[in-house]
Amino acid sequence: MSILRGSSREQSSDSVVSLMSTSSSPSPSRRLPFQQRNNSVPNNRRGMLINYSDKTNTLGHARGGHVQYKIAPQPALKPLFFEVPQVEADPVFIGRQWLFNEIEQELRKDSNRGVVIVGCPGSGKTATILQLVDYSVFGRKREDVTYSTIGLHYGDVGHSSDSAQIYESRASVNQEVARLLGSHVVGYHFCQADNSSTCHVPEFVHSIAAQLCQAPQLVAYRDLLLRETTYQDLLSPRSCHENPHNALVKGILDPLQTLRQMGRIPNTSCLLVVDALNESELHRPDYGDTITSFLAKHITRFPSWLKMVVTVRTAFHEITRLLPFHEVSLDRISTNKHLMRDLTSYALLRIDSSPAMRANITINNGKQDGSTYTRFSSHLANLSKGCFLYMRLTLDLIEKGHLVVKSSSYKVLPVNLNQVYLLSFNLKFTTTRSYERVQSMLQVCMATLVPLQPHELYHSVNAGLVCDPITWSEFQQRLDILTSAQFLIPRQDGTLMLAHPTLREWLLRREENESTKFVCDIRAGHACIALRMSRIEAPLDPEQLLALGHHILKAHIYKNMGKGLTSACTPRDLQALWVFHSTDNVSAALACLQNTYSPNV
Repeated sequence: MSILRGSSREQSSDSVVSLMSTSSSPSPSRRLPFQQRNNSVPNNRRGMLINYSDKTNTLGHARGGHVQYKIAPQPALKPLFFEVPQVEADPVFIGRQWLFNEIEQELRKDSNRGVVIVGCPGSGKTATILQLVDYSVFGRKREDVTYSTIGLHYGDVGHSSDSAQIYESRASVNQEVARLLGSHVVGYHFCQADNSSTCHVPEFVHSIAAQLCQAPQLVAYRDLLLRETTYQDLLSPRSCHENPHNALVKGILDPLQTLRQMGRIPNTSCLLVVDALNESELHRPDYGDTITSFLAKHITRFPSWLKMVVTVRTAFHEITRLLPFHEVSLDRISTNKHLMRDLTSYALLRIDSSPAMRANITINNGKQDGSTYTRFSSHLANLSKGCFLYMRLTLDLIEKGHLVVKSSSYKVLPVNLNQVYLLSFNLKFTTTRSYERVQSMLQVCMATLVPLQPHELYHSVNAGLVCDPITWSEFQQRLDILTSAQFLIPRQDGTLMLAHPTLREWLLRREENESTKFVCDIRAGHACIALRMSRIEAPLDPEQLLALGHHILKAHIYKNMGKGLTSACTPRDLQALWVFHSTDNVSAALACLQNTYSPNV
């Protein structure tokens, strides 16, 4: 069964469309006791501000803080609200000068339309894109520059020396190239599998158009959209669903090209950055394009001055083959000396800035010296195979005293990210019962199509119980366990996300011969969400009903009930009856934009 993509077929659960087509009349249902939400980012969660909390980096579309700015009129386009889970407000970012230099050099070439960064999970792809966005007009590290004076190229940049400057700051060292690249970013997009609207082509096109209107380099484009409302019509959510090709070409690319030829757009390169193309593949529609295939079909239509930087996991590398981009790998640690240097520099910086960590790395008869830390850092870098996430989590365990390195054999160290997660969960949940108290919460967070508010998670968990429901105070205690352990990260808008996609994958399945301890059943999470929606939120609107159908099919609640049913009543009939009793109008869901133009069932 395909866990995330809704394209698998079962005899007992055919499709959302077939379920709805057997349900044709309304039924009375209870109203939602709290504010309803759609299966996409609602308007009040599409930010006009950029906010950074202690737990997350929130990426919006204007400067945050208490300073008041005069905001220029904007077209009626609403960019998506993105938020990447972060444990620290300002995480350590060190090295990668070589990467930014290579990106800059490749983007100088007129023949090169972009760069694709390929790497294993946790190798720092998203962190790299975050750096570029952070230094852009959308980020907190931006500098006020006159974009019309920026040349076509990014300029000559000095290179920092290795070694001594590593310890001068927790911030990135000498990031001139990153800063200059970031100053050219006019749009960005983060594909997130647990926030499905970020993985759909129509939302991608609409959001990018909205961001372009806010870029100082493209003021002429914003003015054109304000002056000629036909362009806004082309880029409306409805038009982006009906014809995303037309919206992109006639609403974005052609006007940009014309404005550039008229001299209305400065003679400078512009960048679009897109992170985690592989995540969008997990929401591939039944027909139509993913974001990757959509870009591949249209990249030759892009103006030569509008470049792209995208990232993708190594396992999904093939999906970017049709993009005429220069490739940079973050996996080739044995052949790229820069990768090893970045990893060891990160470890040395962490050790140097933490007395607790140094106290827990005592190899030479308790002596603490530079050579000990250098050897340890090199060994840890080799174990990581390029995974910065493994490095960070392992060093966190050492800093907290959960790992004490006393032998030069380093046998105490976990050898991969899965072992790090297993150790972390063993430390947090010392008994089976302690884990069972939070397991259903994790299962719901794994199954959801959008980040959930705490009260939505609470009602979902209770919907799956056959005995007395848990109280709100008890739920909060359990939630605190997961957030304090940084397994769940609260977002700026109060919703919750798993800390990293690799955590979700580890909870979902294991490699052969690995321990299956703490594995979750995602079908139970789908069932809880489906029960909550039909019991509390009904009658559902069309988008909500499509989401309900998705969760019903994924839950497979009636899969093993066929033998106990009469021949006149099949599992599919029961699923259709469930849908029938959850809305006032099944036909409205069948005819809604999403199901008509890009069904994902």
